[in-house]
Amino acid sequence: MQGASIIFCPYNYLLDPMIRETMDIDLTGQILVLDEAHNIEDCARECASFTVDNNTLQMSKVELKMKYNNQHCKSRGLLSGNRWYEIQAYRALNQALGRCIRHRKDWGALILVDDRYRNNPNKYITGLSKWVRQLVQHHNTFSGAIQSLVAFCQQQQKVQGDLADSQIQTKALAS
Repeated sequence: MQGASIIFCPYNYLLDPMIRETMDIDLTGQILVLDEAHNIEDCARECASFTVDNNTLQMSKVELKMKYNNQHCKSRGLLSGNRWYEIQAYRALNQALGRCIRHRKDWGALILVDDRYRNNPNKYITGLSKWVRQLVQHHNTFSGAIQSLVAFCQQQQKVQGDLADSQIQTKALAS
């Protein structure tokens, strides 16, 4: 907008520094005339405010923690930021497993769609709880994974049915 004598535009273009920068509008030493600016206070407030949702706030905390760990890992004996983040991911994954399977009669399947578990099992599978490591299965195709999941569910339902039948027989003998 260099060299312009008069600029006609909505005044929020002039109030918002991001828009001014994008449009290359420099107000230094300029006279600004606003016409019918009855809601200029609201517009100025909107230009100078922003909203932060909980997800953005949490991600910022994670980023700051990773940076802090990276800066102080050697001097304070902390994990590097990436290693700390990996441990947090494994903790969440293992918590999901724990919520799926709460006692010995529970059963469930956790589907991990990530090549890292196949490509580097020593690194990624060792982050899982010990009791589940030997149960991890790899599948080359989606249909193979679904077939395996169906077979697993059928087997678990059969086991539950057999347990229920044995409990009924035990109760009948005890009567």
